[in-house]
Amino acid sequence: MSEERWDLDVAATAAENYEAMTTAGRASLRGRHRATLIFQSVFIGFNAPIGATMLLFILVQSFGGPKFSNLPVFAMPVAYVCFSLVTFWLSRQAYLMVAQMTTQTRFGRAQQVTLDALGITLTTENSRWHSGWADVERVLGAKNVLIVGISGIAIAIPRRAFLGPLDANDALEVMQRWQAAA
Repeated sequence: MSEERWDLDVAATAAENYEAMTTAGRASLRGRHRATLIFQSVFIGFNAPIGATMLLFILVQSFGGPKFSNLPVFAMPVAYVCFSLVTFWLSRQAYLMVAQMTTQTRFGRAQQVTLDALGITLTTENSRWHSGWADVERVLGAKNVLIVGISGIAIAIPRRAFLGPLDANDALEVMQRWQAAA
């Protein structure tokens, strides 16, 4: 059994949770699942702005504005681009809200995280959760966090919780080794 062990006080920020969610999502979604998500994003990203643009022009005309045929040539492309940006922003906001909500829950506010050869243990004021490395689907490193992925859950461990960048990189390498061996 390895003597390596990290006992960390973790209070991930919304930005760190968001980074963990997006990094784990990209790594998890492969093949047809990724294709479905891309199709959905393109479908919504293309059709929602078209619908919003048409609704805008109908409302403009309904309230006494110019008819569609009398609008300037650039009106539709400009409206479409604006609504595309709003659609992209709204899609991103959903993930940011979930990441923010996580930091405000009793479980997500602060945790003691123990990483050792037996697995990952999260301890809060009210609970204790342990998963062995055999249950861990992936261990990833991102710019500001290390991520332990278990059954669709991305546990964010901020790099700042470690003694320094080298300690975080060592922990990542060791966790990946433990996970691969399990």
